[in-house]
Amino acid sequence: MSKMRKYIKKIVVFVGVSLFITQSFAQKNQSDAVLKAATKEYNALKYAYAIPLLERALKQQPTNVDAMALLAQSYLKTKDYQNAAAWYAKLAQQNPVKAEWALSYAEVLANLEDYQTSKVWYNKYVTLKNGDARAADFLNIYPNVSSFMANKARWKVGFANINTNQSEYAPIYYGNGLLFVSNRKTSGFSKNVFAWDQSPFSDLYLVDKLEKVKPINIDSVMLAAKTDKNLRKKFYVVNNDDTRKTSNDSKTFADGYATINDTLARATGSEELAMRLSKSINSKYHEGPVALLPDGAIMFTRNNYYNGKTGKSTDGVIKLKMFTANSASMDNLKPFAYNSDEYSVGHPALNQAGTLLIFTSDMPGGFGGTDLYYSTRTSVNEEWSKPINMGKTVNTEGDEMFPTLYQDKQLFFSSTGHAGLGGLDIFELNIDGFTPQGKPKNLGAPVNSSVDDFSLVRDGSGSHGFFSSNRRGNDDIYMFDYNDYKIILKGKLTEQSTGNALASINIAVEHNGEKLNINTDAQGNYEYELPKNAVTKLGFVVPQYEPKQFSLSTEELLTDTVINKNIALKKLGVPNQQQNDIAGNPCDTLKKLISQFVLYYDLDKSNIRKDAAEVADKLAVFLKANPQFEIAAASYCDSRASKEYNIRLSQRRSNSVKNYLINKGIAAGRISISFYGEENLVNHCADGVNCTEEEQQLNRRTEFFLLYKGKKVDDLDCETLKTLK
Repeated sequence: MSKMRKYIKKIVVFVGVSLFITQSFAQKNQSDAVLKAATKEYNALKYAYAIPLLERALKQQPTNVDAMALLAQSYLKTKDYQNAAAWYAKLAQQNPVKAEWALSYAEVLANLEDYQTSKVWYNKYVTLKNGDARAADFLNIYPNVSSFMANKARWKVGFANINTNQSEYAPIYYGNGLLFVSNRKTSGFSKNVFAWDQSPFSDLYLVDKLEKVKPINIDSVMLAAKTDKNLRKKFYVVNNDDTRKTSNDSKTFADGYATINDTLARATGSEELAMRLSKSINSKYHEGPVALLPDGAIMFTRNNYYNGKTGKSTDGVIKLKMFTANSASMDNLKPFAYNSDEYSVGHPALNQAGTLLIFTSDMPGGFGGTDLYYSTRTSVNEEWSKPINMGKTVNTEGDEMFPTLYQDKQLFFSSTGHAGLGGLDIFELNIDGFTPQGKPKNLGAPVNSSVDDFSLVRDGSGSHGFFSSNRRGNDDIYMFDYNDYKIILKGKLTEQSTGNALASINIAVEHNGEKLNINTDAQGNYEYELPKNAVTKLGFVVPQYEPKQFSLSTEELLTDTVINKNIALKKLGVPNQQQNDIAGNPCDTLKKLISQFVLYYDLDKSNIRKDAAEVADKLAVFLKANPQFEIAAASYCDSRASKEYNIRLSQRRSNSVKNYLINKGIAAGRISISFYGEENLVNHCADGVNCTEEEQQLNRRTEFFLLYKGKKVDDLDCETLKTLK
């Protein structure tokens, strides 16, 4: 009996273990199947569908790092920052930590305004991926973000009454009204749902009269709505912000239905303020940001859907494209010439003439996720040129998008790569045509927040406008008023010994990498509006005078201010003294004098302009007073145009100089010329390098070398120079 009991017990144990193993394998197979399904949804950009599957898989495989990473990223893509941070915190405990986890954790912590911890993880990212300028930029700011709060009191921001519980964003002025993007659905069901976050696709809407758009107190409106029994119904709240590089990409539109019951729209009547544009523009997929052409036609963003057909990339993703619709009937759509099935183009911004287009794309060859590009044309009837990347001044390793232009001189755009408060921040950049002037400036709070802020437009005065933000969870349109102020630097430039005014003198100005020149008037007076929250350097380099420079900070100035700064320069020596100066200390005197004789030219020009003539006149005086010397003129160009063309242009410049000096009484035999095109650049502005116009200007020049009996004076020793007569 005893042996029988032992045998039965062994059988029971064996069967139990077998059942446990079988059950474990079954659970493992089931879990793997769920994870496989979740990964498929994630790769199809259906993050809202992937999240519950990943959560289910992690309950069965709680240590699966791949599932953790997919879930953290899915929460981040759908803007659920709290849950994203929780899962990235778990990934941060893994060994080793991947660079992309550290970066995403740093970004989501900034979204939650935990800038101290965010800096820790940006620093970790830098150690894992050295050389990332984006992370270094944030490390220079965090955790102290007070610089983004400096002008907060000057902005008045209001929640616009055209918002619903869905998404409204990317407003532009259109005629007497406002055109914007929304995924609102005013009645019934929404069949076409964006699988990224289970929200309806977006369309274009128009408010016909701008005065209908007003700021409201959203908290008061929603409180009143909660107490109104007719409005106390659950409403479908989603986030469709179109603010990530692939947020408009989808493999298919969902087959499900989304019930819409918009409490906010009912409380404010916002549904009645805007009308949906025609079906020739609005399709069953996304329509997005718009730009206005001079004749009233629009260029707009849409998923890859044209003439009733949907296009997909080789990996099955529907990308973004741009189209132009004529002004009369908003039909007759014309695709942008550089649309592609393989990458997205969108978010157009146009200058007033319709000849410059700046847009967003993730086409190959960029700096990061999405970059800003530009195309040009000579008239609205011509085709656009091949897109050119706007360069590293604008673009980063992150995302740059949602460009808008103000009076053709200011570019506003949003970026995750330039240092900001978190998510997309709005930046302002001065431009000359398509050329950036200086560096992008963060607009700071309250326009920017710790989440996504984008699509800022200004009215003609520049004091009022609109922007978009998802600071309430959805994308909403906000109105703003801005009370600007000016900081003016004024002064007079004189000669130290006599007090005489120095008229028509160039003063070099530099701030935030931007270089430019201002001029004194006929009385030696100068005036310049200083940039806010910046340190500006001013340099006074005048031929025959000791150079002088100083810096001014405006970081503590927050009101209208006038700064007076008179400058007196010490003269190095007048022409009738130069011979004695040369005899007394020829090494220093000659080199100082000749280095100041530099002529500059306008782009693609060889004529001697006014400021260059003043320098050439002083050179002629020197040569007349020192007949023992000859002069060699060497001319150069910037790196634009071909090398062959630049050689010919620099030759024309040298000939212009020679003829000018001959006309001033200098014998032709004393003047030799050379020309080098784009060789010997004085800075980094080589072919393909994005430089400011001021930086390019420094290369368009003629320099001079003194010759004594055919030899360069620079090559002679000081003892020989003392014997010159």
